Amino acid sequence: MSEQTILKGQSREKTGKGVARKLRAEGLVPAVVYGRQLEKPLNVAVSPKELRKSLQGARGFNTLLSLDLDGTQQLVLLKDYQQHPVTRDVLHVDFVGVKENEEVKVKVPVKLVGKHAGAIDGGMLSPGVRELEVFALPRAIPEVIEADVTPLKVNDVLHARDLKFPEGVRFEGRVNYTIATVAMPEGSDKKGG
Repeated sequence: MSEQTILKGQSREKTGKGVARKLRAEGLVPAVVYGRQLEKPLNVAVSPKELRKSLQGARGFNTLLSLDLDGTQQLVLLKDYQQHPVTRDVLHVDFVGVKENEEVKVKVPVKLVGKHAGAIDGGMLSPGVRELEVFALPRAIPEVIEADVTPLKVNDVLHARDLKFPEGVRFEGRVNYTIATVAMPEGSDKKGG
């Protein structure tokens, strides 16, 4: 389950390059909060140090943040950010506003777990996709989606639809992504069973 991190921010009325430069000189980064539930995007400013600290965990972009704007809380996820190519300083941040009771579409890393049955016959495990796009309530966004490869024998394939997703998480892809396959190494005489 996703814990909530508080990130202090401040509302800002003005936008533009001059305003952004002034904010950066004050040690802040211009940011925008987008969301269906908002009448219009919110222009805000946040501390780049606090933002990095908030996103340090394994969740990264999927960290649920409570953006504290002058005492008002807004749940957000990091959508995108821009960095200076040389200094790596954060130049701009985009957040997406979320509601606790509405699903969001997020990309979550896939982690292969277990020892595949095909290893006994000399089969080699080949990972497929490294992340999946899933729908989840903001507090149910998993850190990773575990894919158990234990039952895979030679010539078996594990697809996205075969996975057991955590409660509150669902996969609805049009493509049934390959998560992992077990095959014999090239040049091997053995055939899988």
